[in-house]
Formats: sequence, structure tokens, C-alpha cells
Amino acid sequence: YSAAPALEMPVLFISGEGDVTMPVSLIREYESTLKSPYCEVKTIKGAGHSVMFDAPEEFGDVVCDFARTQIEMK
Repeated sequence: YSAAPALEMPVLFISGEGDVTMPVSLIREYESTLKSPYCEVKTIKGAGHSVMFDAPEEFGDVVCDFARTQIEMK
């Protein structure tokens, strides 16, 4: 990850707790190299790689909370 991008926007990673394709540990490792004004990792219990289908309500809540936080920070 030495070439992690510098971003001028907030970043949200949403992972399913049971995701074996892109495990949370790998996401957190990448997050630590990312240059962003705000970066957040959320894990949804009981979901796998297709977190938006496995837990659509929780997924939507996480996205809305993140958007609300970004609006309040401005």
C-alpha cells in the first residue's frame, strides 16, 4: 500500500463481519495508509461480502449516519 492515494474527500469502508473476500483486517490495514481528511471503517455483524444485501437496513443506517456526520462537520 505504499502508493495509497491522497484524497480530498471523506472515505467510508463498510464491511460484513463474515467477509472472507475482503476481511476487516485488510481494510483496516489499507485505511492506515490512506490519506484522507476523514476515514471511517464500519463492520456489520451477521453480514458477509455482500453487506448491502445481507443487512440492507444496517447498511443504510451506516451510510446515512456517515453522510449526516459529514454535513455536520461542514
